Amino acid sequence: MSVTVTEIIKSDDPSIRDTPIDRWCEDLGIVELLKACDELDAYRHRETNLYHRVRALFFLSAIHRYQLPARAELTRSGRVPYPAFRH
Repeated sequence: MSVTVTEIIKSDDPSIRDTPIDRWCEDLGIVELLKACDELDAYRHRETNLYHRVRALFFLSAIHRYQLPARAELTRSGRVPYPAFRH
């Protein structure tokens, strides 16, 4: 996708603003996702609009919780073992 993750948050165009974060992330690797996380974190600290700040936090959460762990390039040692998850 050609738009940045913060453009999804800021856009007035519904076709961009309503882009699901999962679809935006689907073709990105770990490096690109981590750069997007850095961009979102910087954005949420400088943004004055509370709605945009919260949306950036939700995007950060979704990327860290669902997108990064699902990447095949993540080594097994980078994942939480199932017994630890159950604990």
